[in-house]
Amino acid sequence: MSKLKQTRPIKRAVNWIFCKTIGRRYTGGSSIFSVIKRAKKLNERGVRVVINNLGEHYRTKEEVERTVRTYLDLLVAMKSSGINGSVSLKPTQFGLCVSHSSDTERNRYTREQMWRVADKAHNLGITIEIDMEDRETLQFTYETYAMFNRWSGGGLLLALQANVELSFTILRQMISLSTPEVPNGVRLVKGIYEPQDPNLMTNDEIMARFSGLTEFVMVSSCPEFRVAIGSHHSDILSRFLVLSRAHPKEFSEVQILSGVMDNIIENVQSEGGNVAVYLPFGENAFAYSFRRMMKNPKFIFRVLTSIFRRKYAKEISGDIVQENTHETELSSTPDEN
Repeated sequence: MSKLKQTRPIKRAVNWIFCKTIGRRYTGGSSIFSVIKRAKKLNERGVRVVINNLGEHYRTKEEVERTVRTYLDLLVAMKSSGINGSVSLKPTQFGLCVSHSSDTERNRYTREQMWRVADKAHNLGITIEIDMEDRETLQFTYETYAMFNRWSGGGLLLALQANVELSFTILRQMISLSTPEVPNGVRLVKGIYEPQDPNLMTNDEIMARFSGLTEFVMVSSCPEFRVAIGSHHSDILSRFLVLSRAHPKEFSEVQILSGVMDNIIENVQSEGGNVAVYLPFGENAFAYSFRRMMKNPKFIFRVLTSIFRRKYAKEISGDIVQENTHETELSSTPDEN
């Protein structure tokens, strides 16, 4: 028996406990059944979902095949349950880290596995989004997105991090190549891990670029260009909503992390904006959350703050809750999406 198979029962047990306790609010659980159940509740609130089967940097074909099968089953479950949402794919889940005789063979294998999911999603009428993971995979990810978007007839979203040095270059190219018949789409995020651009060392500088990217895409792209903003930062969200009214798109939305600053949902909706929740799930939920906290300690603060606010809100009067909500508006917590 392989070491991977030996450790899977332990990982599953730890992950199940995590998803049933502290991780319950911040993930969609450990199974397709649990994430669909959570997605239905969000849909009932008028919120779209972006579902991601957690995992990255897989080095065996066994792991890749299991990921593909999970996504195929997930897509069928989403369709049969009438879920309003999309799925988000990470290239390193699909073979980009699996050893091959050449880079060309590795890239071909990875795209083949990703296309199995993308093609199924297209046939079921479900959109996919592709996550930009790091500087090493940037070129592959962008080229794969361009291929898939063209083959699918347009409308896919590419996650683009503000802390990537080529973010403006990529966005300009996406806008210039987008057409009303085959529109491109982007999900702009700050980038939670270490800065990908050595010239951007401070949070303020990265946020300034994030703001600039938001302004640029809303003003410079055609109405068919699809735009999502993944953020919890009040200034970014407020400006995005203003730009959405001044430069309306056929598709625009705010995307937030599951369980973090839920008051954003109501506030954005009250301003006429659309909201989606990024809903991760699967047997790697615990490992994902732990790694996220280790690489970005501020995420721990956000989780603890959110837990405290929920507990505090239950203990104080409704008038005080309403007053605090009015004062905080969208959110004053620093953005780490």
